Amino acid sequence: MEHPAQARLRRNKELRRQRMVEARKKGTHTTEQWEALKAEFGHVCLRCGRQGYHLDKDHIVPVYQGGSDGIENIQPLCAWCNAGKGPDATNWVAIRREEREAGVPHHFEPMKQAKR
Repeated sequence: MEHPAQARLRRNKELRRQRMVEARKKGTHTTEQWEALKAEFGHVCLRCGRQGYHLDKDHIVPVYQGGSDGIENIQPLCAWCNAGKGPDATNWVAIRREEREAGVPHHFEPMKQAKR
């Protein structure tokens, strides 16, 4: 008999898989698009400005809320910002592009830098 915790993990994994299948029906992105998006902003977290960290593919509208997997719904966030985001649907790509077009220097939310 399967342990209840293992059964829950298996169900959650299947639910995540099903949600991604639905998200990809609405839109997808290529590795090249993802790399170009990160390069456009200098490979920094668009929320806090951290540099030199792995950037997660954050879904602006979360997949569990019906968001797509298209590049228009993806933004580079560090793991710290992505993990603390919750259901927030702030489009940091649009904000940073508007700032750039207006000639506003990057303003990142003040966040404590993690030690390496």
